[in-house]
Amino acid sequence: MSVSPGPLAGIRVIDVTTTVLGPYCTYLLGCLGAEVIKIESPGGDIARAMRGAGEQRTYLLNRGKRSVVLDLKQPSAVEALAALVATSDVFMHNLRASAASRLGIDYEQVSGWNPSVIYCAATGFGEGGRYENLPAYDDIIQAVSGLAYLQRDDEGSPRYMNTVIADKTAGMSAVSGILAALYHRERTGVGQMVNISMFESLAAFVLVEHLQGMAVEPPSGPPGYTRVMSPHRRPYRTLDDRFVAVLPYTDAHWARACHLLGRPDLIDDPELGRARERVRHVDRVYEVLAAYCASRTADDVVAEMRGTDIPCVEVNSLDDLLDDPHLHDVGFYDVTPADTMRHIESVPRFSATPTEHPQPGAILGEDSVAILREVGLAQEAIDAMIASGATVADGNDDR
Repeated sequence: MSVSPGPLAGIRVIDVTTTVLGPYCTYLLGCLGAEVIKIESPGGDIARAMRGAGEQRTYLLNRGKRSVVLDLKQPSAVEALAALVATSDVFMHNLRASAASRLGIDYEQVSGWNPSVIYCAATGFGEGGRYENLPAYDDIIQAVSGLAYLQRDDEGSPRYMNTVIADKTAGMSAVSGILAALYHRERTGVGQMVNISMFESLAAFVLVEHLQGMAVEPPSGPPGYTRVMSPHRRPYRTLDDRFVAVLPYTDAHWARACHLLGRPDLIDDPELGRARERVRHVDRVYEVLAAYCASRTADDVVAEMRGTDIPCVEVNSLDDLLDDPHLHDVGFYDVTPADTMRHIESVPRFSATPTEHPQPGAILGEDSVAILREVGLAQEAIDAMIASGATVADGNDDR
């Protein structure tokens, strides 16, 4: 087993996931130093079909992972998976419970192969609820969680966020659950099952600030955090047709901002003078900030606001983000002269167990034979699996 630097060095993860939620979780574990072995069907993860020919190695969520093809509908592939699980610390899938049972990879079966394994099942909806067996993707979860409602446009129509936030939120929840279970196993030697649901993860995420008066019974008020629900909460257009974000959040910020705005009278305004009142009358705040920004260039707004320590930045496009000077200062991207790919470094930084950027993603099935040999399968058995289509001998970059 190869060992990477990082705090999870020596941890082996079996990744039977597709699309974004599961692959994102296991990618993050790999960034922390875990060895990740991605198990795919002969057709490959659907995300591969969204890449062009020759781009398999560039897919971010496959970075640092080794690829093994196993057709789990064939007994020989299931036996090979059992051998892999016996050498591993974490097993993760994002199948519905019924599908996992049909394939013979439910918790009862997998924990039988390795009683100390941490088994993570990531699904659209949690077990025991009436939605349990419904199919789910990011759009579906944004809708049912209330997030699409919160993003509604000026005409009141719900909108999706332009990022797969449900997948990524659940993926990060899965990381924290797996790490907690690994810590418990370190102390007790006991493995366990970890359930992660996209719906529950995003609903909990949304309700952190939006539960409001509904947090008590009987309710003390309606749900929804007024300040962030205002249709006027948006970046401000500047005189040179750029956009800035400004947020005088504390009372001290507000007092300094009022002087910059040329409106010192607003410091003691009964509706705006204190944070509690400003939340209730936040549209007035947004109105005066918008007028101020419209009268100045973006550079002037940023310089004036930062000069008095009021939070303020210019809006980045995706192109801007790739060239953001701060991200380059802190080494967020790692592109070596001999490398043609941009690497995103692990966000947690560790003083004692520094991580390295993950290697390019594997082509489908690139490591099948090598890994099956590592876990003790004889060449004759591997050849038989290749002949039956239960695995493949090498990758195919044209998929």
